Amino acid sequence: MNDITAIGAIRAIHECGYRIPDDISVISMDDIEIAQYVSPMLTTMHIPIEEMGKMTAKILIDRIRNGHTLPLKMSLPYYMAKRESCK
Repeated sequence: MNDITAIGAIRAIHECGYRIPDDISVISMDDIEIAQYVSPMLTTMHIPIEEMGKMTAKILIDRIRNGHTLPLKMSLPYYMAKRESCK
C-alpha cells in the first residue's frame, strides 16, 4: 500500500483500539515527507520515483528516435526507511 493509504489505515487501527506496532505492524511504500510526521512514524520503502520517471522517459525517447526495441533491464537503489510503525 502507498503511504497515504497506510496513514488512513493507522487511523482506523487506532480507532479500533489496536496499538501500532504492538498489535499490528504497518509498512508501506513511497516515503513521502509526511510519513515521518505521523504517529507512530511510518515505516516505508523509499523508491526513487523521480529517477525512475526520468530514466523511463530517456528510454522511450531513444526508442522513438532510434527504433531500439530490445528488452532492457534496469535497476535503481531502494531502501527501507524503518521508523516506528513496524517491529
